[in-house]
Order: sequence, then structure tokens, then C-alpha cells
Amino acid sequence: MTDKLSEQTYTLKLNGHGIAVDTAIDSLKARHILNLILSDTGDLQAPSRTPTASKGSERALSLREYLDQREATSKPNQIVAIANYLVEVEKLDDVGRDEIKSRFATAREPLPANFPRDFTTTLRNGWLAEVHGKPDRYYVTQSGTQALASNFKTPPRRTTSKRRTSAKDE
Repeated sequence: MTDKLSEQTYTLKLNGHGIAVDTAIDSLKARHILNLILSDTGDLQAPSRTPTASKGSERALSLREYLDQREATSKPNQIVAIANYLVEVEKLDDVGRDEIKSRFATAREPLPANFPRDFTTTLRNGWLAEVHGKPDRYYVTQSGTQALASNFKTPPRRTTSKRRTSAKDE
């Protein structure tokens, strides 16, 4: 699956002591650079899109291990972690609700009692967003990536909606 986002190119400009870079990069590299810049971990290793950490010296990273590493304990946290695993490890361009739902069994996690509510929570938290022009297909947002990078230590920024007043309230 390819989409217009993966076909976009970006310009990377970096100038400093002994360095001058001005080059075009694809959206995957741009995303990795943004993840590095926005992460609070200070980890300078480039994120891997493969399940192995190094050239075969370690075993593949399972979804169960990934959820444990990310400390994804609540169902909304698990949903965004599974979506990110599908994109980063299984190399999907975007994900659907059913793909995420089916991976709970793979990770030996109980399915959420109210999956639609928990999925809506990930959308409300801004961790997942629908792909433009592709109904029912989603991607992990920058906020979702930041939540994963912090192991969900930073609470999501929620917008508050004003309560509607009725004639009874006045």
C-alpha cells in the first residue's frame, strides 16, 4: 500500500560547525528525524523499521515485547502501540480497526470490553488520525509518537468543550 504521503519529498537543511547539508528526503526519513527531534529520550539511534535490533544478533521483537517496552497498560495505550507496531515493524502504510483488533490475540491481551469507545479515545487524544481520502484507515500522529516515546508518561492534551446551556440552566 502506498499513499500520497509516502511519495512526498521534504528538504532537509542543516548548517553548523563543519557541516552543511541541503538535501531532499522522503517522508519516512522526515518522520524519523521528527521523531528524534521531538523525543525526550535523547536516544540518537535511528528508529528501526525491522523487528530485529541489530544484524541478526538479537531475536525479532514480538508485539507482546513491544507493548511491554512501551508500558502500554490501558486499552487506548495498547491500541496506539499496536498501530505503531504495525507501521514500524510490519511496514504497513496505514492501519484499520480490524487489523488492530486482531493483534490483541497475537499479543495475548484480552480484547477491550468496549473497543469502539477505546478506539475513539485514541482519536480524541490525538494519537491516531484518519488518513485523508481513505475512510477507516488510520495513522499514528506526532502526538501518538510522542506518547509512545515517553511510555505514556505525559498525559494527552485534551480540548475542553463548552457545555451547552439550556433554558433549564438559565
